[in-house]
Amino acid sequence: MSAMKKQLVIVTGLMLMLVLAGCSSETQTRRTVHYENPVSRAWETVIMPNQPLKLHRHDYPRAVVVLEGGVLTLVNENHEKTGELVLETGKTYWLEADAPGKLHGDINEGRRQVRVVVVEFRSK
Repeated sequence: MSAMKKQLVIVTGLMLMLVLAGCSSETQTRRTVHYENPVSRAWETVIMPNQPLKLHRHDYPRAVVVLEGGVLTLVNENHEKTGELVLETGKTYWLEADAPGKLHGDINEGRRQVRVVVVEFRSK
C-alpha cells in the first residue's frame, strides 16, 4: 500500500471515530490534535457559542469535515469582522493556505457548538 493510501486510511478511520464519539459535554472552545506526521496533521476543533478561537493562521491547505455545522464570523488581527464562513453539517470543504503574515480569528455567534475535523496537508 502506498504512503498516500496509508495516510487516507488513517485519516478516514480517525474521522469515523470522531463521528461515532458524538458530542462532548465540555463547555470550552478547544482544539485537539489527533494525528500528526511530516506529511499531514488532523485535529478536531469545537467552537462553543459566543466563544472565539484565538488569532491564528494556516500555513498549509486543508480539508474541513463538518460534524456539527454553523456560521463562524471571521475577524482580522484588529478584531474587525471580515466575513462569515457557513459550514453545513455533513459537508467537506477545501480551504487554501492563508496569505503570508495574516492572522484571523473565528467566532461562533450561534446558539450551538460548531465541530469540525481539519486535515492539513503539509506536502505539495
